[in-house]
Amino acid sequence: MGLKSDVIVLQSSALQTAGGQGAAVDVGGYEVGDVVLNITAKTGTFTNYQFFLQASPDNSTWYGTAATTGQVVGLITGGATDITTGAYYFGIANYVGPWLRLAWTLAGGTNVTFSAVASFRRGGGIHGQ
Repeated sequence: MGLKSDVIVLQSSALQTAGGQGAAVDVGGYEVGDVVLNITAKTGTFTNYQFFLQASPDNSTWYGTAATTGQVVGLITGGATDITTGAYYFGIANYVGPWLRLAWTLAGGTNVTFSAVASFRRGGGIHGQ
């Protein structure tokens, strides 16, 4: 039967001026996924930024922060290199969940506009329906 996939919005396109996180999404039952982070505009030079995924077993306690090495998936991390506009693709698997959200830190620039969507897949056939 093949894999069944669903597209989930992790962050709608919006202007961001500081760090934050998107809404939590329940991805329980999915096996693997891909995240597309689309940075469409920015002003200033960002020299300290991170985009990463956080996971939670209960939608209350979150694991993976910019200040620790416990990131579930460090999507983009920058030090001396400025962030650039464009689409960034990342595969994810073996995440702790079932809750997942996008989080980010921004410093050094004025603002950035971005969105993020994920395509999660689960197995098909009799047991994967």
